[in-house]
Amino acid sequence: MPPNEIRVKRQAGIGRYLKRAADLFNSPDNHKTVVIKGISQAIESAVKLAELVKHKIAGIHQVNKILNVTIVDEYEPLEEGLDHLKFERVVTMLEITLSKDKLPEGLGYQAPIDVSLVTPFSEKVES
Repeated sequence: MPPNEIRVKRQAGIGRYLKRAADLFNSPDNHKTVVIKGISQAIESAVKLAELVKHKIAGIHQVNKILNVTIVDEYEPLEEGLDHLKFERVVTMLEITLSKDKLPEGLGYQAPIDVSLVTPFSEKVES
């Protein structure tokens, strides 16, 4: 997995993903791009994360891609003499590319939000 990629899960806390994205954009490696991926029911979490990042870091361009991914599930038998089972399923994946640099405009492109809507990221819990 590339170092600038975040794969979100359906029920995981979004806060740790937000911290990871902020760390990538502000790291000494100076990542200009972060890729967020969500499969099937995790697509909603991927969209939420992308919107949170755009509201915490100014000037973020976004490109969305919808893909189909084939997942192979393999099952080893618990008893000897039984067949090894292999099932393939096709699932939908959303890939969101966020970048500090301008991305090619086209299908799936979203320009940065207005700076007045951005609240800088802080790890402190606001009370």
